[in-house]
Amino acid sequence: MQKVVSKKRRKLVLSIMLAVVAALGIFVFVACSDDVTENDFKAKGYTVAVTYDFQGGTYNNKTYTRLLVKPDSKLPVPNSDKGGVRIPSKTGYSFRGYYLPEIDAGGNVKKDSDGNVIVSDTAWNFDSDTVADKDVTLYAKWWDNYKVVLHYGSTYDKTKEITLQRNQDGSPTDLSSSPLRVDNYTFLSYNLVKDSENEETALTDFPYKWNDTAFSGDSMVMDVWGKSLDGVYILVKNASDLRISSVGEATNYYLLADIDMKGATYDNDNDKNKNQIPKSYRGKFVGNGHTISNFKMTLRTPDQSYDSFGLFRTLENGAEITDVTFKDITLSYDLTNANIQSYYLGMLAGQSSAGVVVKNVNFTTSEQGNNTFEYLIGVGVSNDNLNIASDMLIAQKPTSVTLQDCAATGIKYVHSTAVITADKEFVLYVKYTNEDGVITLGEDAIYGLAQRNDNGGYDEKRIKEYSYVSANKYQLTRLRYVYDVEFTIENGEISATMVLVSQ
Repeated sequence: MQKVVSKKRRKLVLSIMLAVVAALGIFVFVACSDDVTENDFKAKGYTVAVTYDFQGGTYNNKTYTRLLVKPDSKLPVPNSDKGGVRIPSKTGYSFRGYYLPEIDAGGNVKKDSDGNVIVSDTAWNFDSDTVADKDVTLYAKWWDNYKVVLHYGSTYDKTKEITLQRNQDGSPTDLSSSPLRVDNYTFLSYNLVKDSENEETALTDFPYKWNDTAFSGDSMVMDVWGKSLDGVYILVKNASDLRISSVGEATNYYLLADIDMKGATYDNDNDKNKNQIPKSYRGKFVGNGHTISNFKMTLRTPDQSYDSFGLFRTLENGAEITDVTFKDITLSYDLTNANIQSYYLGMLAGQSSAGVVVKNVNFTTSEQGNNTFEYLIGVGVSNDNLNIASDMLIAQKPTSVTLQDCAATGIKYVHSTAVITADKEFVLYVKYTNEDGVITLGEDAIYGLAQRNDNGGYDEKRIKEYSYVSANKYQLTRLRYVYDVEFTIENGEISATMVLVSQ
């Protein structure tokens, strides 16, 4: 009884299959059961066998496909959802189409001296051609693939070969930008002519469509010249490409245009951007002769581990800042963290390590003021106390940084120093200007105070009130104590006396 049930199930499945393919006029023959034979389908009218010979290609590890169809029927279009006929693949070649063989006078298929079938130039038209009432074999025909050779590197001494597929009509397929990439290189542009800036030969919009003469004559190779940078860079062509508040520690930048930040303001104390500026920067910032302008940044100290401030905080070995102008940029530093005893401040960075390169960096800006102390200098350095400027644009230990062609215009240099009172009881943190050797203390010269402790060091103290009296004379209040402060400037040195007047 079990055997009879099994047979009934097979017949049911078969009848459903035939009902489906009958509407198509085709059947893909797969001998999967002893109970179903090719003759069973021929008895249903599928009498013509069509073989697709892949001619060296494969699909799903097979070298051909065979169908049974009814006479005078059309064949299914390859890769459609009907009939199971697929386009095969062949390494180094692109599929051209299915073709009939050449037939001799006796009606036989022609073969060459090696016994290979000679394929005609007549492609099978799946939209209009129909089979006759006898078996037929169609042969895959292939195009040799085109090749693109990408030349890159500083002298174009490196190459990458890219296989370019062809459409069925023989034309080259569109070229996407993906194969034109190389690990650890950044490409600025691509051109069909070496070192050319001609827009007519430049590859711009991708996918790139080749013109009719791209591969002329018998040439199967096209050279593409890629202007490249050794390394991975962010290419900056507008303000959105340059996120000042989220510079990565080792991120490289390359400017392609002047960047106007349009008055953008950044504050690293905001929840959105908090602590986004890294403690150190060791990447390459290539200005390429361009200008970054018109933004303001307020830098704060989130904890005692942050004591260096600037666009890059601290420049580490490997950092290179080259060929860039900073224009109308203001950095404001909030120095109110009681845990920080010594700050390192600069416009470019607060400190730098040995091996840093700063070349052809320019600042053009104007002095501005608010409740925070704004430093309009390049790189600051300090040993024990706040000491962040000199007559140079970049204030650095001579062996720490390589400086070339750095200049500044429109900047009033702000200096800072720690002045110990004559009785060595207090340290006053003072900012001043030095123009042509003349030291000037402004009305807001004093910005910090420290008092000697029992261990011989100094502890930061809060200034409750502060006022300007006259040239080099000030009065300040700490707790309930009121002091008169007077500075003396001689031979470029600043000294101070601090006298208690009331308590």
